[in-house]
Amino acid sequence: MFRRRKHGIAEAVRDVPVGLFCFELLYADGQDLTRLSYPQRRAALAEAITVSDRLRLTTATEVSTPAALDAAFEQAVTDGCEGLVYKSVSPAASYQAGARGWQWIKLKRDYRTELSDTVDLVVVGAFAGRGRRRGLYGALLLAAYDPAADVFRAVSKCGTGFSDADLAALKYYPGSIDGRFGTNTLEAVWAFQEVQGLLPVHDYVSSAMQWTLAHPRAPKVLVPHGGANRVEISLSREVLVLYHNNQVELISHVSTGGHYYYCSNGGCGYAVTPTGNFRTVVFMPGWIQVPLGEMYNSVFFIGTAFAIHGDTYVPLAPVSHGCVRIPMDIAAFFHKLVYVPGEPVYIRG
Repeated sequence: MFRRRKHGIAEAVRDVPVGLFCFELLYADGQDLTRLSYPQRRAALAEAITVSDRLRLTTATEVSTPAALDAAFEQAVTDGCEGLVYKSVSPAASYQAGARGWQWIKLKRDYRTELSDTVDLVVVGAFAGRGRRRGLYGALLLAAYDPAADVFRAVSKCGTGFSDADLAALKYYPGSIDGRFGTNTLEAVWAFQEVQGLLPVHDYVSSAMQWTLAHPRAPKVLVPHGGANRVEISLSREVLVLYHNNQVELISHVSTGGHYYYCSNGGCGYAVTPTGNFRTVVFMPGWIQVPLGEMYNSVFFIGTAFAIHGDTYVPLAPVSHGCVRIPMDIAAFFHKLVYVPGEPVYIRG
């Protein structure tokens, strides 16, 4: 494109033709497509447009191995592109506005930070494990040999980081234990960070995260005498904790009222999740349509106005109109873990 061009416009259009490459379709013919998987959205997009020299689909290829993925990336760079966008083709990989998570990842050439050479380090010590690792080794101490002084100089500690099994053992639900860091694992990591008082801002395992995983603390009890079976929700931490027989059964990240002003057919008001002592009232399975949108597997605790329900968009920030949003994978079974009606629900600021 030539900015501020006043002359030779026809020649510029001829010499530098502009084309439109389509890559997503979220809404078509009155149908919301965001809950469809990416392959389904891609197929709908292909049907919706007529391909021409100026209107095309983005180039796409499906890969299933790291080697094939790396080859596709290298080819894109060779072709002059700045990188690739990797999108999950899982049937559960719906479109989440403003929250990529691990459903799609952008990789640019300048993101890659390979070492130009390897570093040879040796293990010279280990730290005693604590908490769940009591009686075992914790992090290892690594060192490099200094030939001038004929000594090994400590360089770094080495930890194992997060794993699905670690999170599941602590009652954070990471999805299936498959060793993959998917959206379910990411949301479990958010919940862990929120409980431990860490800011969920990193997409890597920091030293603070490693330490707290080795020495995790239990969620703060909001209502010590609230009953053996209960649900506690902290608005300040955006965390839900489910207790069975006074033992933690489930810890989940949530998104509650966003405190913004909104208007609907029923009037206007602020998006606030009420605090107080409540009980589950009714469970409505599947997707239900309400004046402010849709909710999935809703467990209501104030009439049929406020509920704990699944949503495809459960970001770190509080964004709901007042309900308590939980991730879809947890909403699939949450209602089976609580008594309806009658389970105490305690919400604190």
